[in-house]
Amino acid sequence: MKLFDLHCDTLGEIFRRGETMFDNTCHIELNKAFSALSSYTQVMAIWSEDDLNNDENYSRCLRNLDYAEKHIFGIPNFTPILAVEGGKLLNGDISRLDTLAERGVKIFTLVWRDSCHIGGAFNNSAGLTDFGKAVVCRCFELGITPDLSHSNDEICYQAIELAKDAKKPLIASHSCSRSVFDHPRNISDGVAREVTNLGGVIGVNFVSDHLGGKSIDILLEHIDHLRNTCGSEAVCLGTDFDGTSDDTLPYGIENVGRVGVLYDALTKKYRSENFADAVFYKNAEHFAKSNF
Repeated sequence: MKLFDLHCDTLGEIFRRGETMFDNTCHIELNKAFSALSSYTQVMAIWSEDDLNNDENYSRCLRNLDYAEKHIFGIPNFTPILAVEGGKLLNGDISRLDTLAERGVKIFTLVWRDSCHIGGAFNNSAGLTDFGKAVVCRCFELGITPDLSHSNDEICYQAIELAKDAKKPLIASHSCSRSVFDHPRNISDGVAREVTNLGGVIGVNFVSDHLGGKSIDILLEHIDHLRNTCGSEAVCLGTDFDGTSDDTLPYGIENVGRVGVLYDALTKKYRSENFADAVFYKNAEHFAKSNF
C-alpha cells in the first residue's frame, strides 16, 4: 500500500519536541508508517503559530527548513515535500516568499485563522488584500502552489480568478466537504469544482470537528461526495496528522500506521482497489509530477 498525504504538521512538532521521524510521540512516526506502507510521500507543512509574532514565525520556519534538510530528506521510500501553512510569516515582505521557494517550499497555505497581511480566513469574510493578490501571483511565478484550505469563500474565488488568468492550478490540501458537514473550515461545492476545473486536487482531512463525527463511514461520505462533485481524479487525502489532537481522529486511525483501515473501507465500498489507490496516492502523485 502506498500513501501520498497532502498535509501534516509533523515537521514542526518533532522540531519543537526535539524528536526524529523514527523516534517520536507524533501521529506520524516512520517505523509505524513502514509497517503499513511500501512507499510514502508526505507534504510537511510548517505552521505559523498564533503565539508567535510574524517575524518570530518566519525565523522559526527557516530553522524548521534547516532541520528538514539535515534530518528528513534522503530516507529510503520516504519522500517529503515542504509546505508553509499561514501567510502571516511574510509580514508584508514578498521577498520572503522568494526565499521560501529557494529553500524548496512547494505549497503555500495562504491563511490560517483571523486576518493577516494576505487577508482573512474561514472565521471572517475579509478578502485578499492587494499584498495577498501579489502573493498568489508570485506563487505562480515561483512554482509554488497556493493552497485554499483555511480560506473563506471570498478569498477562494479571488484566488481562483487569479489562477484562471495565470492558467495555473490551486489546491485545497486538507479540506472536508461543507455539503456533508456545514463547518466554515470545509470547502463548498462551488469552490471545489473551480479548483478541480483548474487541474487542482482536494485532500480530505481526518479532523472529526470538520468531518462531523469520528466514524469511518462519515469520512467515506466526504470522500464520496467530493468524488461525485468533482470527479474521481480530484480526491486525495490531507490527513492533518499532528495538526489535530488524538481524540479528534477517526475511530481506528490513531496514527499513520493505521491508514489501512480507510484503504480497506474504500476497497470494500467500491469493490476494487482502483479508487482506493487513486485517493491514497495516484491523484496526488499525478498532480505533483505535473506541478512540483
